[in-house]
Amino acid sequence: MPLNPASAGARGARQASTAGQLRRRALEAAARRSPFANLPLCLGGTQSSRAATVARAGAEFVKSELCPTCPFDASCPGAPRSVQELITDSLASVLRPLPTWYAHQRLPRVVILSSPGQDPVYYASTLPGLAHALRRRGVPVEVASPWFSRWSPTQLPGVRASARDSRRFGLARIRPDKAYELRWKQLMSQLGGSGTSQGFVARVSSAVKSAAARWSERRAQHMSQPAAAIADWLRQHDLSDFDLVIASDLSAAQLALATGRLASAARLVVPDFHMLRGMDDFAARWVVPPARPHEGGWWPSTQLVLESPFPGYASLYTNYGIPLEQVAWRPFALYPGHFPPGPDVNECRVIMSGGNHLRDLETLRLATERLPGGVHPVLLYDQGERFEGNAHLLHEGEVSLRSFYHAIAHSRFVVVPLREEVYRAAGVTVVAMALGAGRPVVATSIAATRDYIQDGTDGLLVPPGDASALADAIARLDTDTALLSRLAAGARDAGRRLTTEYWADQIVGGRALHPVWTPRGWRSW
Repeated sequence: MPLNPASAGARGARQASTAGQLRRRALEAAARRSPFANLPLCLGGTQSSRAATVARAGAEFVKSELCPTCPFDASCPGAPRSVQELITDSLASVLRPLPTWYAHQRLPRVVILSSPGQDPVYYASTLPGLAHALRRRGVPVEVASPWFSRWSPTQLPGVRASARDSRRFGLARIRPDKAYELRWKQLMSQLGGSGTSQGFVARVSSAVKSAAARWSERRAQHMSQPAAAIADWLRQHDLSDFDLVIASDLSAAQLALATGRLASAARLVVPDFHMLRGMDDFAARWVVPPARPHEGGWWPSTQLVLESPFPGYASLYTNYGIPLEQVAWRPFALYPGHFPPGPDVNECRVIMSGGNHLRDLETLRLATERLPGGVHPVLLYDQGERFEGNAHLLHEGEVSLRSFYHAIAHSRFVVVPLREEVYRAAGVTVVAMALGAGRPVVATSIAATRDYIQDGTDGLLVPPGDASALADAIARLDTDTALLSRLAAGARDAGRRLTTEYWADQIVGGRALHPVWTPRGWRSW
């Protein structure tokens, strides 16, 4: 049914009565509608068949389905049909994301403050990898972290995580796995492939349990004094010597703020790769009851910036009262020395699926039951109870982080079936690993996956809970060699932007993430 142009914008106009509210709503709308395909034409989106046409002063204007809830202008006649890509200067300015870094005349002085943490990928690989990339570019970098002294530029960290930590990060429980190596060789032999595990070490399940327990005990000991370790470093160094302070999490950022010694032009950046973890405790330090965080006005410093890899969840930041001017959209990053690209996808003989957080294994099971006989098997790496799959779904259990990534990098493509929950992101780590390995991704279409996967460019997106659509996507990608090769090329291109090298280049270049306007709206990567 066509829209009534006269009513377009009426509801939204009442909600955005001030310039501040306008900016906040505009920023939130631009972020959360990733990939922006459903924005009105004036914001760079696409029109539907239900769009209404308005004739005014000899020109034809088009209003979209979203115009009745537009927070910007009740009197707007719509976008001129003859100028499909018209973007007004004022609106473009409002929607432009916050620059992550600012121009400078010399290499920035950088310090990375890292707590022991619980995520081995982020704390033990990504942050040390960023420091390594910056130093290779001549950037003076200081580091305060328990991980850096034992970090290797070519070897994944040999840490082990408890089941609780593994579930939290959506990865298989980290453990060495000799059985993986033997099993991989067996599968390759059966499937006629020549893949090898490249010396990935093996598991002995009884040894793993004790090793995981020992790691958890050591981690608990480290976690008991993270604040003391960073505080000691801060007492011995002057933060005013640095242009960019990267804090691993909000607890580390709080210690940096407490010194009161940030240089006036410096930025204190928290890569929010775990989406607001610790925000309740952080906000409690600044919000005095009966005030509540969502009321806003409490953000402690304009120098403090959250770099979030979750633009599709922008409303969660505004729910905490965080000014979106203080949020920059930073893609999830991996250190390529630990996560290198895999071989040609057409040489691989298996499809990979894995991870735990919000995984929709029932839909995956139903989808694989419907696959035709010629489709390659899906290997599922999951730490849950082993279950009997089917001819196309082989449950391989839990493996080490090295083995987990090897399975990704030596697959044809990766399947990420997810349950949709509005306030929880999932699958981003595995998606980033897949793209970094040059593997297309077949994933459930939720905000988190839409932030990273361009449907038809580097992967395929399917509706939540739709086993038929998932089966069709898996079969189509597996049997269409041209499509697989094209999406693999797109995945490799996307993966290059999800690296610490890309991150370091932006810091060294003294520039922002270079947001550009696309048919899907402003994009920072």
